[in-house]
Amino acid sequence: MRIASGAALAGIALFLRLAFLDRLGYGLPFLTFYLAVMAAAVAGGMEAGLSATGFSAILAIFWQSSHQSFLREAFNLERLAFFLFTGIMISILSEKMIRAKTREAVAEESERRFTALFEHSPAGMVAVDHSTGRILQANRFAQEMFGYAEAALQSMILLDLIHPEDREEIWEGGYFGEKRLVRRDGSIFWAQSSVSGFAGGYSIVSFVDITSRRRMEEDLRRQKHISQKYLDTVQAFMVALDGNGRISMINRAGCEMLGFSESELLGRDWFEIALPGPEEKQALRPLFEKFLKEAFPDLVYHENQILRRDGGKIMMAWRNSLLRDDAGKIIGTLSSGQDITEKVRAENALREVNERLALFIEHAPAALAMFDREMRYLAASRRWLTDYGLEGKSILGRSHYEIFPEIPERWKEFHRRGLAGEVLCKEEDPFLREDGRKQWLKWDIRPWHAAGKTVGGILIFSEDITERKNFEEKIGQYVKQLEKSMEGTLLAVSNMVEHRDPYTAGHERRVGIVSSDIAREMGFPEEKCRELQLVGLVHDIGKIGIPTEILSKPGRLTQVEYELVKTHVERGYEIIRDIEFSFPVAEIIYQHHERMNGSGYPRGLKGEEILPEARILAVADVVESMASHRPYRPARGLEAALSEIEQNRETLYDAAVVDALFLMIREKGYRLPS
Repeated sequence: MRIASGAALAGIALFLRLAFLDRLGYGLPFLTFYLAVMAAAVAGGMEAGLSATGFSAILAIFWQSSHQSFLREAFNLERLAFFLFTGIMISILSEKMIRAKTREAVAEESERRFTALFEHSPAGMVAVDHSTGRILQANRFAQEMFGYAEAALQSMILLDLIHPEDREEIWEGGYFGEKRLVRRDGSIFWAQSSVSGFAGGYSIVSFVDITSRRRMEEDLRRQKHISQKYLDTVQAFMVALDGNGRISMINRAGCEMLGFSESELLGRDWFEIALPGPEEKQALRPLFEKFLKEAFPDLVYHENQILRRDGGKIMMAWRNSLLRDDAGKIIGTLSSGQDITEKVRAENALREVNERLALFIEHAPAALAMFDREMRYLAASRRWLTDYGLEGKSILGRSHYEIFPEIPERWKEFHRRGLAGEVLCKEEDPFLREDGRKQWLKWDIRPWHAAGKTVGGILIFSEDITERKNFEEKIGQYVKQLEKSMEGTLLAVSNMVEHRDPYTAGHERRVGIVSSDIAREMGFPEEKCRELQLVGLVHDIGKIGIPTEILSKPGRLTQVEYELVKTHVERGYEIIRDIEFSFPVAEIIYQHHERMNGSGYPRGLKGEEILPEARILAVADVVESMASHRPYRPARGLEAALSEIEQNRETLYDAAVVDALFLMIREKGYRLPS
């Protein structure tokens, strides 16, 4: 194409010379030739220019053979040499210009491609000056990764972005490794870093965030460590077998049970070392192989004997599960075992019941189901299927609300809150089933996250606690019966005390009532108020050991008699202390004559050393005693009793208790029980 272009331009130039320029003089034809050569060279390069030069000269000779003047000029050696030299030089220079432009175009295209790759790379990339480490350029991903604008990054050096402990010189070409980097906000993340050196005095450093991978690896290491610790501390026999039945892991309990060290067991054939005879080996190895291939259900729970090093045999109950690698390929089994030798020996007739119980224990962890955002089942555990009667039913992909149309609206609201990212739980919650049964559940709702940290759905952990609730209700009934029995017993004891001291009949009951009313006014729980009323019934039980003639003596007691009466608190404590109550009855009785300033008896306790219940009982006892008749004096009346406790408020009696009693009587119209 270049030769043809040059020839065409030369022909046109010759035609113009013949048609018009001969008449203007002999210099212009040569100018026409030069112009033709230049045009050919510029258009087609050196090859076309040289071709046009030679072709034009030859064409002119043959065409003008009859024009002697032209031939003389055409073959003038100086003119011909000048013509040819000029044409050749123009062609060479034109070729160099075309090549230079071509190289420039290639360089520009390469630059555009590099810029596009740099700017749109999915990794953070920065260009770094070799000599100073200064950042020359940063792509958009790097700006987002570190939280700086490009202008800010260009004022920094590469070491500013690297954790102080990882700041070795890395911008020399060929570096590849993992480093901790620092964002603008000070947060630290891990990145795969690589450096590519270039001849222009700079390097391209790229960063790929691998924080999640590092965290996952760390979690895996930690989980493995925790798992090993768990396996070593758990009391159950734990053993893992590879696909050939060799022991790949065994915990401390298993080693101790077999009588071998861990090093003696690892890598050994389980069926050869742990099974007692050829019959067991021949029976179990095919089951094991079938379990590996088909997840043979008959081997999920299994009972068989194992052989100890000393020749003893142990009957074991095993829970077996398959181990898989990351690709889902079965690589072995994990089994947990329990020594059931004594159970089998002692309870052989109840084998089936015990197996069910063992299965129940093995499935004790809460049931689990996984749902998408539309509350469709993605996965469900065996326990879940069992708890909700779904065995044998196909539930994956179906709506939770389709399978359980009786789910109440309040639970649906909990599900919506979970899908919004909230974590919810409840210790006990009733679930009314379609058939009218009430099922009590303990549940926990947690969102799970898909890519991009969006909530992909929820996980529901649940535990059927219906049996426990029913049991608690029965226990509650038994407790109420026991409380009634205890109240009757204490009332009988109170009657016995009053029978020996008829002059103070009803005192214990009234003190108990006043004590519980004061406690209620002070904001005590109702259960505590009820307990105080019961303590009041027996607070003077120690008077059983005081002679009747002293208790009913009409005159003033002697010092010896008074000291004898004071011993009733210690005797009451000794009578009650060995009886187990849900609250400190004996200690309250022991302290009800103690006073705030330490002047009471028998131990001289003061202030906070005295139980709150004993402080309440002390005030109720004084008020009721002074307001009632005694053999040695007439009743002093309520006002005298109130005056006594008011004068000794804080000194002898608890101020809060006194204030509560005055509020009851003065402002609320309370009257002592008759």
